[in-house]
Amino acid sequence: MCAPNRLFSYQSSKCVLQYLPAAIRFEFSHRCPGIRSTDNLTPLRIRNFRISALTITMDDVRYKIGVIRQYHNGKNPTRCAERNSAGGMGYDVDQYGLLVNKKPFEQCPDEIIFSNCGHQPNLLEGQEMDASGIRNRVKQLMSPPCPDYALIEALNENLVPYDLRREGIIPPYSIYVQLQTSFRNFIKHVERVEYKQSVHNAMKYLVWKLFTGRKTISTQNFGFFCEDVIRLPREMRIHTKNLHFKTWETNTIRKLKPLLIPECFPLDSFKTDGSNIEFNNDIIQTSKLLLIRNARDLKLGQIEHSNIRFIYMITDRTEYIALLHSWFVKIPRVGTFVSIRDVYRDYVEAFFKVIESIPFVTIRKIASRRRLHFPRQVLIPLNSYSEIKVYCKSGRNNRKIQSVNMKVQEIRRSNMYSSHRLLSYQSSKCVLQYLPAALRFEFSHRCPGIRSTDNLTPLRIRNFRISPLTITVDEVRYKIGVIRQYLNGKNSIQCEKKNSAGGDRNDINEYGLLANTEPFEQCPDEIIFSNTKVTPNLQEEHEHDELNARNRLAVLMNEANPNIEKIQEMNEVLTLHQLQRERVVSPFSRYIQLQISTGERRRVKHVERVEYKQSVYNAMKCLVWKFLAGRTTILTQHFGFYLVDVVRLPREIRVHTKNLHFNTLEHQSNPFLVPECFPLDSFKTDGWGINFDCSIIQNSKVLFLRSVFDLDLRSVTHSNIRFLDMMTDGSKCFALLRHWLENVPSVGTSFSQIILRRIVAEDFFMNLQRIPATPPLPSASFDQTQRLFGSESVLQVWKKQSKDSIDEYEGAGD
Repeated sequence: MCAPNRLFSYQSSKCVLQYLPAAIRFEFSHRCPGIRSTDNLTPLRIRNFRISALTITMDDVRYKIGVIRQYHNGKNPTRCAERNSAGGMGYDVDQYGLLVNKKPFEQCPDEIIFSNCGHQPNLLEGQEMDASGIRNRVKQLMSPPCPDYALIEALNENLVPYDLRREGIIPPYSIYVQLQTSFRNFIKHVERVEYKQSVHNAMKYLVWKLFTGRKTISTQNFGFFCEDVIRLPREMRIHTKNLHFKTWETNTIRKLKPLLIPECFPLDSFKTDGSNIEFNNDIIQTSKLLLIRNARDLKLGQIEHSNIRFIYMITDRTEYIALLHSWFVKIPRVGTFVSIRDVYRDYVEAFFKVIESIPFVTIRKIASRRRLHFPRQVLIPLNSYSEIKVYCKSGRNNRKIQSVNMKVQEIRRSNMYSSHRLLSYQSSKCVLQYLPAALRFEFSHRCPGIRSTDNLTPLRIRNFRISPLTITVDEVRYKIGVIRQYLNGKNSIQCEKKNSAGGDRNDINEYGLLANTEPFEQCPDEIIFSNTKVTPNLQEEHEHDELNARNRLAVLMNEANPNIEKIQEMNEVLTLHQLQRERVVSPFSRYIQLQISTGERRRVKHVERVEYKQSVYNAMKCLVWKFLAGRTTILTQHFGFYLVDVVRLPREIRVHTKNLHFNTLEHQSNPFLVPECFPLDSFKTDGWGINFDCSIIQNSKVLFLRSVFDLDLRSVTHSNIRFLDMMTDGSKCFALLRHWLENVPSVGTSFSQIILRRIVAEDFFMNLQRIPATPPLPSASFDQTQRLFGSESVLQVWKKQSKDSIDEYEGAGD
């Protein structure tokens, strides 16, 4: 009915060959030389394609090269027969069947060699130790009461090659190279040739026979297991979207890339066991999914990828916690996802217990069908617009937990903010003017379109304070600091305590010790207050600090009840000095941290961290410019300016206040105060480096002083002084009173002093009687004493009791 010798046309042949199984195409090409050229030009389609050192697997067919032993009498021992049927030995052997060193292969121009093996030292000594161990094991098994004869027979069989080589006897078997072809784990064909060359040369012959001259191999899943020598044709090209990679050398993935055509990238998935893998390679970084089978020796916090799946559970939960900590430092983009499969419920319970101890987490219960087995989910805020969601998924039967998942997502806002109706310009100005300052900063950052209106609207703040590394706006504090984060994710107690407190408030070196900050070059748009000075003998200061820490530690250790926390703190300080002295690579990384806290108790609401590359004062400048640059006026009731270190402010900033708290080691004026500020209602200072003859202080209505332990009050000339420190002995007040008696102040001059204990007040009034007066007055009561300055003025001292029953004593010239 059909002509048996009718041939396919060229196009028909290509179509048929393209969809034939790969093993059948190899058979056709081998049996029909006339079709070989068409077969080579037709892309080879394979669903699952894997290459290892001595194995090629294509879908259900496996080609395996091995070295076998065949006894001359035709009766192979049990273990020898089992090994031969399993494919033989996967390495080169000597005439006795024992492993031998193979020399590196000389690379030909038409091939690429992966993982070229080198010489293994002391191979014979190692084999003799193995033989000795087997003999000892046999002796142990031979001892009563129940010898295991089957295991003894297997071990004795393993000893045969060692005994033959030691005695120099010709072995009773021959060595062959075997090609075993199996289909779905059933052996279909076996070929054997005499063992004369390296087994890897036989593998090269098989690879060249199957793949040389082919145009492209299209495979859905390509596995490349380079755990020994692999030799491939240089012209070989593979098209795949899913790569399973295993290697013993870190540069193997770079050698493999030329064999993959450009259409492979980006990969849909990259699967690996994790050993010797360069995770920063562009092949891995651009893949859509990263699958990791064995993460036992990996540092998960150092793996950066947007979609990671761990196929098997890791018993050490600290690695997952380290991964979370790395996300807190290097904020990943929204959509980053990590999944951990095959986990037990006890493991998940302990994992969630650790996560729920992180500050500011939100715990919810989800009634989803796939989450009924473990409905809890945890939300951890990262910044103002993203958060980490940690949740579990169950299998389809809902009988056990299938995976634990961590995902970075946008923070979900309430529906009440979903309206898109915009405010008019005037309404926006009115609303912005009375919004809290922190909320306005957030709006301006998230909505660039409102920035110009926000800058033109005066900023109203009740309490506004600026220090070198802190900005406080009402109850919200923005604090900049330098923190240390240990690479293993396990910070010491003292390090974690300092990090949670905001970190170091100065620049540090790579060992966490004080570093010099060079003076900044002033830009035209800024004013620099108290530009820092370089410490001339920084090394000597470090040595002095180390000596003090050692002495302090010795004192703490000799106490009857040692303070463990202080001892740990001193030990950590000494460790940092030791690292610097020995020039050891520090076990931690340094980051600049922005910590945002609210409320009277300073509850931390948000933390941002970036790598420490510039001075911490540059980070503070960036924050100040982000909040205050471009604004017309800042209206504040109380303005605190704490100038104890470098402060850098925009030259255009203007502040309107009536109450100024000023703290400085170098007296400098405030050029950004508008003229409407003066006269001030109050001027508050700690007294350090203050020129009290300044017109700003002299014209203020009230002068508040605190921490004036080394200040001579007689040098302070002001009509209304309030001392905020508790009186301990009253000597300073007596000196001021005597000064007033000698130099009569103007009428209305007054001062007040807080006293904590009543006995101090009684002593004060008793000593007050001894001060000479002109003319003398009769002795006054405890509650009130008067002394005359002259005919026109009187000094009056009286007691005032506060609501908290603290006695406050005031003096006035009347």
